Amino acid sequence: MSGGHAAHAAALETLQSGLAGLYRVEQEAPVGPFLLDADTLQGLALHGAIRPRPGAREEVFVLDDGHEVNVALWLDERALEAASDAIHAGGVVLNAEQFTDFCVALEGVSHFVLVHHRAITGQPVTQLELELQAEVDKYVIARLSPWMHARQLTDDGVDPRVTARVDTPVTPPAAENLHAALFDHFLLAPHLQDEQAQRYAMANRLARRYCARLERRYLAERRPDDMLRELCAFYRKSQADRLCHIGP
Repeated sequence: MSGGHAAHAAALETLQSGLAGLYRVEQEAPVGPFLLDADTLQGLALHGAIRPRPGAREEVFVLDDGHEVNVALWLDERALEAASDAIHAGGVVLNAEQFTDFCVALEGVSHFVLVHHRAITGQPVTQLELELQAEVDKYVIARLSPWMHARQLTDDGVDPRVTARVDTPVTPPAAENLHAALFDHFLLAPHLQDEQAQRYAMANRLARRYCARLERRYLAERRPDDMLRELCAFYRKSQADRLCHIGP
């Protein structure tokens, strides 16, 4: 493994650890060894082992043979660089110039964490769930990144060793602009098929509604602990229960 690849893998594992800690889910395998570089991706594609989507910036490949689930992750170089640049002392520090690229990396890690969680708990996962959870993860990490460093929940609430501040504006993007940046000002990739585009658009609409509720019910009222408990419960819901929870 090259030095650059190792650094990128370490950054993604920090994001993986943060999401796993946030949602209190087990992650038996670090994402690093499952990260494909460009040459490996090309070789697997040439042999017909995988079929990357034209123009895609991130891909999570899943092979379920009925006995075990095999997963691999690929991210383009800009996304990997943004993830590495955002990691500081185990936490996440974002900058406006790389925000979109960072979100691409976070989306890939989000997919990996949820697929892994459902695999080890023996539960199915749909493509819509993956996209919806990734949209929620982008909002939560970006919204809380200045002060949320691998928060761990106990059965009685938030670890008392960890403090949270939700009265500080988020930059970048600013808290008042984050919702619009994630859910309003976006473009679907032109290579998407109609079914894929519809799924992404639906996931975006659902996440927009849910994250607005999080902001209104928890962050606006300075209730971060209650929000984290809500997020943990939401993470464990089935697709049908998620849709019912979000509402029409």
